[in-house]
Amino acid sequence: MTQQPDCRRKSRRLSFPEGETWEVEFNYPAPGGLPCRMTLQDLSTSGTAFRLAHDLPGLEFGRTVRYATLTMNGRKVHGDMLVMHLTPDDSEGSVCGVLFYPATDTDVMVWREALVELESKRSAA
Repeated sequence: MTQQPDCRRKSRRLSFPEGETWEVEFNYPAPGGLPCRMTLQDLSTSGTAFRLAHDLPGLEFGRTVRYATLTMNGRKVHGDMLVMHLTPDDSEGSVCGVLFYPATDTDVMVWREALVELESKRSAA
């Protein structure tokens, strides 16, 4: 397994309001592979984190997960994810932090809308 670097994440992480489900879906290890759906833990301007619902052998720092779909309070955003950390490893229950690369300009706009929504809910709380 490749050694993980120290966390360089500087952007604020926004958590989700109680009762809302924000998820990521992708096939692993590649398109056409095992369908995966996992609950997001937080969102930032550069990425997200989610807890592994089951083991994903071979998932490691630096791996690209292609064609992911994030469902964020009814919004769908498509793109690729670059794994930046796994705490502690690729087994069920671990936390996976990724950089997220929206697929299109529309996906970028939806991502930004979701961030604005979370920020406003955070401010209102």
